[in-house]
Amino acid sequence: MISKIQHYQVGMHATRLSEDLQREIWGFAQAVIDELDHGCADNRMKYWKSRLTLSVEHAKARGMDAEEIAHQCELTLCTRRGTKPMPVDSLSRIESYLQTQGVPAKLLSDSPAGAVAPLHSR
Repeated sequence: MISKIQHYQVGMHATRLSEDLQREIWGFAQAVIDELDHGCADNRMKYWKSRLTLSVEHAKARGMDAEEIAHQCELTLCTRRGTKPMPVDSLSRIESYLQTQGVPAKLLSDSPAGAVAPLHSR
């Protein structure tokens, strides 16, 4: 029996990887914010750290370079959507964790006026 050949659109896998990364970084960011507000259990933080780590490793294994992974994280957390700002200490914790994963994300702005990224919900 011959199986049907599936044709994928160019960039389809990259789009799915990007969506996965954005979902995982957003979940991790929410856990970090909640942990700082003492509303996050340790197991929830561990869960999102492991999900983000697996997603980053998967993206790297599929050929996405660290700069593109960083770009996806920056898009997720630093895009203005007209909502309340994300705390700077949360961004610095997320940025530090990403850097331990080999992702050179730059979530904090060098300018004092843009030092806080907006928090948005999906």
